[in-house]
Amino acid sequence: MRLAALILAATFCAAQTLTITTRLPIDGAAAYRSFQEWRRQPAHSALNWEQAISQYRRKLASEGLSTAAVDRTLRIIEARDEATLYDPAYAGPPKFDTRPNALLVEAVANRKPGTALDVGMGQGRNALHLARKGWKVTGFDVASEGLAQAHKQAGIEGLTLETVHASDGEF
Repeated sequence: MRLAALILAATFCAAQTLTITTRLPIDGAAAYRSFQEWRRQPAHSALNWEQAISQYRRKLASEGLSTAAVDRTLRIIEARDEATLYDPAYAGPPKFDTRPNALLVEAVANRKPGTALDVGMGQGRNALHLARKGWKVTGFDVASEGLAQAHKQAGIEGLTLETVHASDGEF
């Protein structure tokens, strides 16, 4: 369990700057809006999800996007679409555990606060826990309602969270 806690701490705590290959950013919100507009056209509205993604893949490729850019754009679109499932879950009273992850709690219990990244932060249960302990926290998620709930709770508690509305592919 101790090794798992250390691995989790290393995952959550940014101890050094990572070098990431630079690539052109994709505006996920714009990409998803474009896909939705395309999907609402009569020629595409009856397609099931797999057919729509396949045809949209061909459309993007015909516009000159590289295979890597098409793949990345489609991953972002799929993640943004997934948010349509999570937003309603975060809009009402929680139907899920809002306590921070026990492994995270153990991993940071005796650590000096630092900088943390909460990947897929949802309503912020882990980010809020870290902020309460003095950590500087950035979190991202595709569910805008989850981010709104995290901001609301942070405001109530006088905490600061940096949140980014993005999928993992965008972030």
